[in-house]
Amino acid sequence: MNSIRVQYIINEIQKVQMVAEDKSQNGIANSSKKASAPTSNKSTPPLAGLKALDVGCGGGLLSESLARLGGDVTAVDPSLTLVEHAKEHAEMDPRTRSIRYRGGYTIEQLAQESSEPCYDVICLLEVIEHVTDVDSILKAANSLLKPNTGRLFVSTMNRTIKSHVVAIVGAEYIMGYLPPGTHDWNEFRSPQEVEALMHRSGLQEVDVQGMVITKPPFGGQWHWKLDREDTDINWIGTYKLA
Repeated sequence: MNSIRVQYIINEIQKVQMVAEDKSQNGIANSSKKASAPTSNKSTPPLAGLKALDVGCGGGLLSESLARLGGDVTAVDPSLTLVEHAKEHAEMDPRTRSIRYRGGYTIEQLAQESSEPCYDVICLLEVIEHVTDVDSILKAANSLLKPNTGRLFVSTMNRTIKSHVVAIVGAEYIMGYLPPGTHDWNEFRSPQEVEALMHRSGLQEVDVQGMVITKPPFGGQWHWKLDREDTDINWIGTYKLA
């Protein structure tokens, strides 16, 4: 699933960059200066120059992807053990050695230390279904996210009969892809419920899409696609400051 989530993040960040570029070009034209066509450097990583925060980073799978895409990455997780493993793995690739891992640490603690919004990208991927106080996490994300251009990404599972059958009964108890008890179906949230949480925390929805398996994952091969019409099981959303 990491590949499709990362592609979604890139797509949404490029939208922000295109809007900023258009405004810049329009400003040049309106000031009666010669407007040059936008230039794109295909060799420039899509997250170059952007500060990214991976919340609940675990073993660093997403953190490393963001770093390889050029992001200046900070990663936090309550687990000291997982973060130590993440640090060791990051040392294996020069592109990921710069990740600032902080184990035994939360986004709330990071927000208390930060004097101003500083992150272009904040990721809460497969996190909110495992925490007890989502409002606290979103409030902290609000204080750390850059106004206008900053984007918060959330992925989780919808609380539907379909998600219970597929994600819990199927994945945990029949196929054994996850240990039984990994997920609590009651903690799954719909896009509408998360939108309400965001509104309460001073954030607003930009985009929501489902992540759908295109064929049965026999032999351990998982094939995912984004689907705006199907958020019944896995979904990912983009949010910004209201």
